[in-house]
Amino acid sequence: MIKFSMNTPNNNRIPLTNHSYFPYIYNMKKILIMLLIIGGVFVSCSSVPKNSGESQDVSQLQGKWLLSALEENPFSQNPQQKEAFIEFDTGTMQVSGNSSINQFGGNFAVSEPGSIAFSPMRSTLMAGLNMETENLLYKAFPRVTAYLIEDDILSFLDSSGTVLIQYTKAAGS
Repeated sequence: MIKFSMNTPNNNRIPLTNHSYFPYIYNMKKILIMLLIIGGVFVSCSSVPKNSGESQDVSQLQGKWLLSALEENPFSQNPQQKEAFIEFDTGTMQVSGNSSINQFGGNFAVSEPGSIAFSPMRSTLMAGLNMETENLLYKAFPRVTAYLIEDDILSFLDSSGTVLIQYTKAAGS
């Protein structure tokens, strides 16, 4: 007859016919289940806060805006590239656009009038002319904390009030 045994943490051998090893397995299962639950909570949490209901201010963002300045430098559209723009859907709190090379999209939240936060932007990964402009644009989005709309010009500002990106309202939008 073959006898099976198991080693415990303190090197005692327990025969498998003795059910005293079940507490070890039971505790491992509890730990694994707890880790899965905690991991699920972290995965399901969004990195952008939910809108607090300031819809009258958010509605000004609705529509398509054309890129006009980046890092205080005027932006001129290259006719060989796609139009650089950003478009807000205030109903779903989603943003999409084009950097003149790649399409991008994500979520945004307005917690109080004039403040804004963007989720990390997803983007296509094509190469093209003037990748420097695109890189500056994608580096600026995470630093944006506020916006200002004056005379159909949308300015995104950082925490110190410096204008990072400017867009002009698209005709018919």
